[in-house]
Amino acid sequence: MTKTRSPRINPEKIIREFTQHIIQFVEKPRPELGNLPVCPFARKARLENRIRFEVLELTWENIIALVPTFLANADQSLIVFIHPSTDGLSYEDVRSVVVELNRKLHNANLLALGGHPEDPFNIDGLYTRKDPYPNIQLIRLDLGEQSYLSIKDSGYYDRWSEHHFRQVSVDLPAS
Repeated sequence: MTKTRSPRINPEKIIREFTQHIIQFVEKPRPELGNLPVCPFARKARLENRIRFEVLELTWENIIALVPTFLANADQSLIVFIHPSTDGLSYEDVRSVVVELNRKLHNANLLALGGHPEDPFNIDGLYTRKDPYPNIQLIRLDLGEQSYLSIKDSGYYDRWSEHHFRQVSVDLPAS
């Protein structure tokens, strides 16, 4: 199911472009990450069709409206909300929605992550969140924690500094 706000938008094209980015960048092993991909779990989730894509304006209301169907479908590991344009939404705009989602959805076992063409987060010059379109991803928090634990001693985080971990944790509510 794909939602758009404008008839000029071609959601299938946007999803194809985003999927190509996942295949060509996110799934490729990187020396900056212990020779693991940007997301070591993306390929398997993609091949098992466990990722849901939605093309829509990245607003709190649009995202929240789809949370119940995501939560009801245990077969989905991740939902990616893709903004229908590469411009018109700043990195700061995306980040503020991510912070609000994490504040409101933490008790629902959900974690929001953001990506943006201008996202400054990087590990030794590898911009891991620099995506072709502004986007917000929702992942089940327990799945994210299991994923972290499964790679924490793999070398993936060897080049991460305390600053990198703080940048990630600033998006999360205080425990």
